Parts: sequence; structure tokens; C-alpha cells
Amino acid sequence: MFLREPSSHPSSHFSTKCIRLGMDLGSTTAKLALIDSDGTIIQRSYQRHQANVSETLLDMLLRLQDVAGSALVTPFFTGSAGMGLAERTGIVFVQEVVAASKAVMKQYPHSRMLIDIGGEDCKMIFFDKKSRPDMRMNGNCAGGTGAFIDQMSSLMNSSPQKFDDLAQQSLNNHVIASRCGVFAKTDVQNLIHNGVAKCDIARSVFQAVACQTVTTLARGHKIEGPVVLVGGPLYFYRSLRDSILSVLSLSDSDAIVPEESLIYPAFGAALSSHTDTDDLYTLAEIIDMLQRRATDHELVAQHETLFANEKELTVWNFDKSRHDLVNVPIDQAASTDVFLGIDAGSTTTKIVVIDEKDQILFQHYAGNLGEPINSVRDGLLKMEDELRSCKTKLHLKRSVVTGYGEELIKSAFEIDQGIVETLAHYRAARKLDEHVSFILDIGGQDMKAIFIEDGVIKNIEVNEACSSGCGSFIETFADSLGYSAEQFGDLACTSNHPVDLGSRCTVFMNSCVKQALRQGNDVADVAAGLAYAVIQNCLHKVLRIADTAQLGDKIIVQGGTFKNPAVLRAFEKLLGREVIRPNIAEYMGAYGAAIIAREQAETDTYPAHWEHPLYRNLNSTNTIKEKILTCHGCTNQCNVRTLHFSNDQKYYTGNRCERIFTNRNDTVQPGRNLLAEKLKLLQSSSLLAVDEPSMTIGIPMVMNNFENYPFWATFFSELGWQVVSSTISDRTLVKDSVAATIMSDNICYPAKLAHSHILDLVAKKVDRIFYPRVVFEHSEFNDSANHYNCPIVSGYPDVIESAIDPEEHGVPMDSPTINFNDN
Repeated sequence: MFLREPSSHPSSHFSTKCIRLGMDLGSTTAKLALIDSDGTIIQRSYQRHQANVSETLLDMLLRLQDVAGSALVTPFFTGSAGMGLAERTGIVFVQEVVAASKAVMKQYPHSRMLIDIGGEDCKMIFFDKKSRPDMRMNGNCAGGTGAFIDQMSSLMNSSPQKFDDLAQQSLNNHVIASRCGVFAKTDVQNLIHNGVAKCDIARSVFQAVACQTVTTLARGHKIEGPVVLVGGPLYFYRSLRDSILSVLSLSDSDAIVPEESLIYPAFGAALSSHTDTDDLYTLAEIIDMLQRRATDHELVAQHETLFANEKELTVWNFDKSRHDLVNVPIDQAASTDVFLGIDAGSTTTKIVVIDEKDQILFQHYAGNLGEPINSVRDGLLKMEDELRSCKTKLHLKRSVVTGYGEELIKSAFEIDQGIVETLAHYRAARKLDEHVSFILDIGGQDMKAIFIEDGVIKNIEVNEACSSGCGSFIETFADSLGYSAEQFGDLACTSNHPVDLGSRCTVFMNSCVKQALRQGNDVADVAAGLAYAVIQNCLHKVLRIADTAQLGDKIIVQGGTFKNPAVLRAFEKLLGREVIRPNIAEYMGAYGAAIIAREQAETDTYPAHWEHPLYRNLNSTNTIKEKILTCHGCTNQCNVRTLHFSNDQKYYTGNRCERIFTNRNDTVQPGRNLLAEKLKLLQSSSLLAVDEPSMTIGIPMVMNNFENYPFWATFFSELGWQVVSSTISDRTLVKDSVAATIMSDNICYPAKLAHSHILDLVAKKVDRIFYPRVVFEHSEFNDSANHYNCPIVSGYPDVIESAIDPEEHGVPMDSPTINFNDN
């Protein structure tokens, strides 16, 4: 879209020889800025390119040509997608951080910071009093950027603007891992399935992005305003601006949001040169260069094509139908007793009803859209209608639930039993082949691999924090290009040049995908490459399988991702053997749960007139009473949300342990809390009391000092000095650890906390701080190989001196090298 109407007298601008054009091609958007010799913006435009970078740029330039005509311009490229086009056309490329800094120095020379958050990158620039820039930019990880916010809003079935509005309604934050977008997505999924309010999740997402941006880029620099905030996410999302300023401890008056915020690097690129020797082009010449150079290279297939032709695909599909499971009309049930299985997955809800012969009578599949209870309820209501409409009265005898939302759904509807997912998938696979040797289930956000030997589960592997290459990534990317997941899979089967995206993190892979599109591969090539990448991620990154022979000869795949024919075919191509996929791949968790319900029902002794309590709970879930509690079981002080259903069932969510608030039926007897007793001893007044001390010395209670505190407290007390310890780590200190004094975002968490402990001692106005460099610790075992301290432990006082330098705050710090080695 054009953001500014053309001047009423454009000829006065376009007749000059000093018109400059900045073209910023980012990871998700394209921006143009046309300026005159005074640096005034004549025209500007901003548009999402949906990975069609060249086509979008050409369209924007053609519309700009309608305004500028044959005027001569000096063009500049910037942005992550601009370098390739700059190389192919010979147009000058300006690094985007450099471009942004030029724009700030022209418009706001008094500012001290710039923060630019884009689709997949974030930039932070500090300016000293002479306006000299210190530039920082995120590296390979795009966690905590605009694309991540888009994914989270999509996950919750919300538009980005509505997502921002939701966040404005909340006052509660939940901890979300902001280091990586994939890890954060796992946390968000858990919050959704635990019934946390959408507004609280939205607020937590923006807070996580703010923390990620500051901790990744501030690294040791003093924070002061004014700060210039640019880029689409900061322009459109008020909640993100509020979170950024909160983390930086700045006020609204310290923030500047320029009118040119959306096109800032493009504006800076246009400002990049002021010489008389710059190359001059008409827009028609630039357009012609882009059109000619875009097709001047030959594509190479980096993977074997999935199918040679349509005939091969047809034969392959027919062959797969040999493994279809029996699905019969509900009025042809083999028994009056039926059994229910529910799989409350990470992104979808699956429901299956079977008879005593394990024939499928009813199946339901739907996205949960961030509302797992309502999604399950809708499916169960449809099931109820089907069962009650049958001529033969069918009796729901037993129900079993599995998946992410197992405990929540079990409480909401009084489901008889909950089971782990791997057991449900194994039981379903045995129905296909009793001699199954390996089961691979790839769902929306998780992978499960089950190794079986002689009918016994030998090993189970699941992905942990990383969900790289799972179904939700393919679905999200397909949606961004305007395709359904089914269309995307079919398109992949027609690819002639599948690209190799490797076995990398989803965020990194996203960059590889866009690079392939910039190089001229079409969407079919990318779709096929993604199919290969899913399997490569699973085999090499998650399972770390060196020899595929260990998978055996009877391999069964499950999960909605394998409904994509390209993913299944890629698996077979990489293995070099046939793989069994049932016709209900996406329902196998629910089907296995239903089979277990049938097997367990043999021990049930319900009377003939009994009706399952699930029916009476279908409508009761409309009235859920919520209450927010604070758990005081430890210093985490979790905000625990209590859901009280109309069936008198309770469900707790938000607790990171089950010591106080538990959803289990069994009671847990509290044991002796040795950690609390140790802390009490550390804080014992006998270690600290000194009559008429000659000075006070502060000891930070972090890393090795925490363990060695009794020794140092005794030592200094004997010298007649008053020992003052820093506050034991709590929420306040954790929040302060986000401060810009942290030099590296990759350092361990205890080291990050050390900064807050030092600042805490400075605030307590001790005379000196004692933080020794302890190279050797006391050897506790005679047979130990060595007793070196961790290099971070022994060397971190040097980092503190560089990052904080307590002496500048009026408190000297002593850091002698200490050796506790007795030998």
C-alpha cells in the first residue's frame, strides 16, 4: 500500500537530478522510500511480499513509475532479501543496521537508542553523545520477532491486531521461553491446553519478545532515552511498545515512534550517499534489470523427485490403501456397547468411537483454535447425536483420553481414564501389524518414535523443547503462501527441483525457504524440500539415528503430518523401503485410546441402566468458574488458575510443580525440605553477628559464593567485619537480571543473576564487595579426577568488573584469586 499521496506538484521533485530510492526487502515485507535532495520523502510504500519478493518489488516499482515517470533516481537495496537482488543487478547494497542509523542521525540526532523489530530480525543501535553508533543485530535465531508474534496469534485463532487488543486487557504474565520461537510455542501450547485466558497468553507473548530483544542485544550497554522505536511490530502493537519500555525501565516520554517507522531502513538506505558520481537510472531501467536477471540461472534438483509422473503417484496411492482400517456405519455396530477415545492434541482434537470388534463407528477431527474444552465438547455433542439417532440403543461403556490436554479434558467431562500418548499409538499400531518394529508419529508440534522388539516396547524417543519441522510449521508456511496444508502436499508431489533445506531449526529453515524462493525455485520445490526436511529433522536431529536398519522391517507411521503424501514419500525415499500408513493416520492416538477403553471395560461392573457421566457434563462445561491464586510454596510464587466445573471437578493450571496444587487423585505426603533448612542455616544470625564492626563487606549469594558462604562469613566475622549477604534470588532479582549489563545472552542463568546480586549489594551501601576468583574448590572425594571450578565461576568477577564496575557506584570490589586445594 502507498502510505503517502503524491505531492500536488510532483514535477518540482521529479525534475531534480538528486532523487534517491531506498528499497528495503525484509523477511516478510517490502518497503520503498523515494526522497529528494533535502532528504524529504516524496513517496513511500509498504507491502507484505508473501515470499514472492521479486514479483512484489516489481509491482511496487511499476506503481511508483506511474507517479515518477522517467525521472532519474539513484537506487539502493537493503534488507535480508535485498542482497541477492543487489548482486544480480549491480545496484548498491547498504547493510540495514547502517541504513537505520543514518535515518536516526538525520531525524533525531539527540536520541540515544534505536530499536527496530522486523519480521525475522531485530536491531538495536546505541548512540554516544557525539552520535557515533554502536550497532547490534540478532544472529541466526529469529525467536522473539514479528514472525513469531504472527505465529502465536495464528495459533490462538486471532488476528494480530486482536492479539494486541487482548494483551491490553490483561494484568497477568506467564513465563514463556523467549530464547527461541519454537521453545516459546511449546510453552504457549501448554498454556492453551491448561485453559489459561487468551488475554494473559497474549500479554505474556509480548513480554517474552521484549525480554528476548533486550537480553540478546543490550549486552553491557547503559540504557538511556530517548529511544526511537521502528519496524512493523513496534508500529502496530502498542502492547509490544509498552513491554519494551517496561523492560528498559523507560517512560512513554522517552519513546519516539516516527511517522516513517514502517519504512525506516529504506529511508536510511536512500540517505546513504550524497556524491555526484552515483549511478542514475530510470525506474523503467531498474524494472527491466530485475525482470532480465531474475531468470538468468539454472535450477538444480537437490533431492530426488518424489514422483516421476502422475501415473507413479496414482499407483502409489492405490498401494497405500491396502492398509485401510474398517470403518462402518453406526447402525451396523457389532455390539450395543461402544467405547470412546479422545486425543486432545497440540493443535487438533480427535475423537473415535468403536464397537467390540474395533470397527470405527464415529470419528471427528477439528482444530482446537486455542479452545480445547470447546473443541472437545463440539465433537462429543456430534457423537451424542450420532449415538442417540441409531435405531439400536448404543451404550457408551467406557472412555479414555490422551494427548496434551489429557488432564484438563478428563476433569471437564469426567472421562474414565487418561493414558500417555505413546501407549495409545502403540496399541493402535498393533491393530495394523502385530509384528510392528518401529512407530513414528509426527503431529502438529511433537514427534514420538517407539522402538519395539519381540512385541515389547524397547525404547521411546520424543522431541523435547524443539519442534522443528513438525506439521504446524508446514501448515503455517502453506497458509502464508495462500495454500491449505492439503494443497501444499499435493503441490510438493509435482516438484521437479526439490530443494535441500537440511535438518535445522524451524526458524533457520524459514530463512532457507525464503532464500530458495529468491533463487527462483517455485512453491512446489519448496513444498517438496519441506517434506524432506521434516523427515531429516526427525531422523538426524531428534532421533539421531546413524543406521536406519535399527528401525526394522515393519515401520508404521501415524499423525496428521503423514496425511501429506509428500512427507510419507520422502520418508520412503530416505529409508529405501516401504512404510505402512493407515487411512486414519491422524486418528491413531484416539483409536488406540478407544481400544484401551474396550480392553479396560472388561473389568467394569456398571448396571445395565447406567449412563456415562460424560453426557451430563456436555452442557455443564459452559459454566466454568475461574479463580486466580498465588502459590507460596516457594519463591517462584506461581499464579495458579483454578477452573471449577459444574460437575464439581477442579483443575489447576499455572503451577510449575504439583507440591501444593495438584490434579492427581492421590495425595502426596510432604517430606523434609532440606533446601529450606539449608537456606535457614545460611541465613543464621550466628554467622553474621559482630559487635562494633570496623566495616561492612558484601558477599553476593550466587554460584560458588552460595556454597562457600559459611566459610567466608565466619572468616570475615572473626576479623571483626560485618558480613552482609545479597538478597536470596527472588522474582524481583530475576526481573532485574534482564538489565543491559549482561554481556552475552548465551551465558548460563546463574551468571546472569550475578549482575543483580552485585547491584543489590551496591544498593545496600556496603563498604566493600568480596567476590573471589576461586580456581580450585575443596576436594570432597579422594578419587575425584580434579576439582577445578567451572571457567564461568572462576572468571565471572572479571566480567562483573567490565559490565558494572561497582567502584563507579562508590563500592570497591575485591576479587583475589583463591585456591581451596589442600594438596
